[in-house]
Amino acid sequence: VQASTVSWLIASDRSMRAYRALFEFPGMEATLRRIDAPTLLMVDRDDRLLAATQKASQLRGHFVYRELPGGGSHAIFDHPEEWVTMLQGFIQQQCTGR
Repeated sequence: VQASTVSWLIASDRSMRAYRALFEFPGMEATLRRIDAPTLLMVDRDDRLLAATQKASQLRGHFVYRELPGGGSHAIFDHPEEWVTMLQGFIQQQCTGR
């Protein structure tokens, strides 16, 4: 939370403008559909991006969706072991095919 707060204070209103622009981008779905690389989508159950991430995960068959146990948008800080385990599993699967 501290890192987020400091980043927000430095960015001021530019932070929210960039965040809103992401959701207002009219070509986001088309852009996501063009991704051919294996893609891991990770989100926390309490993150405001949960619904958008779930929707994005349905756009391509090779998108891998993983959900962290809750806490908000700071999953990497709140659940570092789970986050790393999910990421390592995805990378290992891509490297070994298992």
